[in-house]
Amino acid sequence: MTVTPCFRKKKAQDVYGYLGVRITFNRKSSIQNVGEKIHQKFWNRRKHKIRKSHPESVRLNKLLADKIKEIKVLEETPCLSISDNNLISQSFLAYYHDQIINYDRSLSRDTVKSYRSAYLMLERYLKEINKEDLLLEQVNKRFISNLKNFLIKQKLALSSIHKYFKHIKTIYNRGVEAGLITNVTDPFKGLKIGVPVKSKQFLTINNIKDLIHADIPRDSPDEITRMRFLVQFFGQGLRISDLFTIRYKNIMVDSSEAIIQFSQFKTKHPLTVFVSRDLLRYMCYFINPQKYYEFYSDRKYKFLLDNKEYSLTYSGHQSRHKFLFSKVDVGSKFYKMSVAFMENLNEKIYKEQLQLLKKKKQEDPSGFIVEGLDKSLYNDESFAPRKILNKKQKAKFETCKNYYVESLKSLDKYMQSGINIVGHTARHSFARHQLEIGTDSYLIRDLLGHKDIRTTEDYLRGFHKKIVKRSIKKSHYLVMLNLLNDF
Repeated sequence: MTVTPCFRKKKAQDVYGYLGVRITFNRKSSIQNVGEKIHQKFWNRRKHKIRKSHPESVRLNKLLADKIKEIKVLEETPCLSISDNNLISQSFLAYYHDQIINYDRSLSRDTVKSYRSAYLMLERYLKEINKEDLLLEQVNKRFISNLKNFLIKQKLALSSIHKYFKHIKTIYNRGVEAGLITNVTDPFKGLKIGVPVKSKQFLTINNIKDLIHADIPRDSPDEITRMRFLVQFFGQGLRISDLFTIRYKNIMVDSSEAIIQFSQFKTKHPLTVFVSRDLLRYMCYFINPQKYYEFYSDRKYKFLLDNKEYSLTYSGHQSRHKFLFSKVDVGSKFYKMSVAFMENLNEKIYKEQLQLLKKKKQEDPSGFIVEGLDKSLYNDESFAPRKILNKKQKAKFETCKNYYVESLKSLDKYMQSGINIVGHTARHSFARHQLEIGTDSYLIRDLLGHKDIRTTEDYLRGFHKKIVKRSIKKSHYLVMLNLLNDF
């Protein structure tokens, strides 16, 4: 077996390519990427290394050397030899280890660590029962049951045991799909681990309203965090990874409406988000902050009521309408005129913002819709399925997400919700509100972007049973995303 550093491009005309190592055995070659991308001018084809002119040549060459060393160490380990195809096809332990080395580079660092922890637990159990290896056909219901009892005796949290079995099952299913074992029954069928359902924390409609109307200084860190959170909430409960990676080129916009179409960063499953008035309102802050404040704080709009002209800002008209609602019968002529005016005003602003969005997309299609990541670091590529991030890109991405999650804690002082606001709070809140207004679980699945309805059912299980029962009794109807558009 020979292991050689290599440089590979997806297309012949590409100038950038991926670094990897080529493993050749019995005249058959395979390539393992190391998750780094460089310009072709920095690759020395004769010496199979990165030229010194590259600013990170030392680190990248060391990365290739370490990868080669890792593969050779694996080759020297009898029970984990990747050169012996027969062994891989028989040994589940070897196959699992091989999958760890060739893990999907789009996975987060924590996910990869979790897979490795599950592998170590599997090794520990085999040592406990005095076995050096585990064959694929030996992974049966009895083995799974004994492994479960062993992990419980280790006093691990049930959630950790559940996660480990999930990883082991994923690797096992990959082996089945690869044809390494056939004519088997699912050894994981019937496996039950009583993981306690955690009560999901969420914000109420009144909490969201308090946040919207809170008096926060313009362009302050809290203001930016508020806008990001509201885009996340009204964007159908976007995950943080999607909040920061959607680009303007993912948006389809015309004179009357806009939608966002993209592949989710975590699941790679396609998702469509309708750009409602509320969503576009807070997206507008990142498109053009000056315009945002002009729409909702600075510009005055004229309204004629009972021969009296009101020239007020948007927030002024909101206060006027609420005052009118508290004093006048909702069926009166004056109230209907005010409703019609606010509806026309919202539609007018929405149309103007669509034009701003259209212009922004034309001028900066590669820009991110929410500020946070440096687009120059992530080139002009979308975060499409199997997008590989290099070490620097991953580090910046994690820093951006962690900073946002930390800054979310400062929002509670404006809402007094009493809950710990985290990265998934917006997603939980959106799902809970859809459930409360009677949205069908299949539609909630589509809105959240889940592949499987069982994922959605698990997601909703953390909410109060009364809410779930009440939502089931309600009839199916199309959800309105403008929940807070109450003037």
